[in-house]
Amino acid sequence: MTCPSTEELAAIYDGSLKGQQAQKIREHVASCPRCSHELHVLHQNLQSVSQAPSPPADLIGKAQKHRQTESITPQVNLLHPRHRPAKKY
Repeated sequence: MTCPSTEELAAIYDGSLKGQQAQKIREHVASCPRCSHELHVLHQNLQSVSQAPSPPADLIGKAQKHRQTESITPQVNLLHPRHRPAKKY
């Protein structure tokens, strides 16, 4: 078996992947140091996020209000090189 994607490892971690595919990935992780390490790092990252303090309530309210007033389409600066169409030669 080839190494699973990060999404597949996350699905194993959160229990959303079931059945034979999940079993194959678990067996692979048990024998692959790289995947075992990646799953461990995923676990550490998720633990850090879950233990992070919540933002202040007024900040959440401001963010929600800002999101409601923003337009759905992002503003793009066409003068910026990253946003210019590629030249066709």
